[in-house]
Amino acid sequence: MLLARFASRRDRKKAWVWQLRPGKEPKEVSVRRVGVATYFYGKPETGVEEQFCEQETRTASILDAIEAGANPATYDVDLRHWVHTLAYRTRHLRDAFSETVDELLNEMASSADSDSAQRAGWAYVEANLDRILLDVLSGLPQNQRDSILAALKRTPDGWQSLRTYAMQCASQVDLGKTTKEFLLKARQFVELDRATQEGQVGGLSRILNAGPQETPIVLDSWHAIRAHSSHFILGDCCVSCIDQCSNAYPLPAAPKDFKELYLPVSKHCMAVGIRGASQPSLSIPQINLSAAKVSRDMLFAASLDPSVLDLSKVIATSSSYLRGDPPCRIVQDLWEEMRRNPGNRRDNGRA
Repeated sequence: MLLARFASRRDRKKAWVWQLRPGKEPKEVSVRRVGVATYFYGKPETGVEEQFCEQETRTASILDAIEAGANPATYDVDLRHWVHTLAYRTRHLRDAFSETVDELLNEMASSADSDSAQRAGWAYVEANLDRILLDVLSGLPQNQRDSILAALKRTPDGWQSLRTYAMQCASQVDLGKTTKEFLLKARQFVELDRATQEGQVGGLSRILNAGPQETPIVLDSWHAIRAHSSHFILGDCCVSCIDQCSNAYPLPAAPKDFKELYLPVSKHCMAVGIRGASQPSLSIPQINLSAAKVSRDMLFAASLDPSVLDLSKVIATSSSYLRGDPPCRIVQDLWEEMRRNPGNRRDNGRA
């Protein structure tokens, strides 16, 4: 539905669009052959595809009206819901999330024998030792478990003695090496592709079931930028945002105080959601540049003028879901948080 609005040409109900990828020659493709995957949103019983169909039918008429001159603010609730859905339904999000988690898991494994990781590990063991011991006991045959628990009750400070003995045994273990080996082995069994698909489909189902009124995106105003002598492009993450310094982000990775949100309507129209400022701050070339930077691996355009061709060189130069922090920094912060807060307790006392 959205790709057809950026068509390079049409023949009755058929539409084509130019697809651009870094280092490859542009090619004109049928919109029906772009982004096709079997059960991408799960099998029919999830209901997500059916809900998308209903939403897209409603949204298509809204986008038609905006392109024809209507004020996008008239459709504020539906547009914010459409934005929320678009931001989380793409392959761009799924692949980026999977790669981010994979990168962080690998960094955790490689740094598991560092001083900071070992301090975090010992703090965790000490804070959670009671639960760890109970988990070990629960795994024993019932007669052995009952016997040990009875002996502990008969002995003064029996549980504390068991804790002390357990910590003495643990101190003889190379915790860093053990943690590294565990993470490396566990990593082999983590099915990230399946997990990210299930997470994405579950999240989309919640977004769609909640309805437009529950959309968390807050904007102060809507504007439309219309252009007839030039063209907007469509990035593979669809929606892009900019911060106060005009840095571009995909919506899920944007800072909470992002300044503007760019929602593609067609090759001749862009809807802009704004916070604070009265007017959009980017020109059409700047909007296209932002869309290219936050895209993962491809762009779509109605024409191949030189300015569009140049955009293929900047694809994925600003689309990290780590928000600029390298994995090593994030993992070090994680070890430090575990050391300071080994019981994972927040200020409100809830786990």
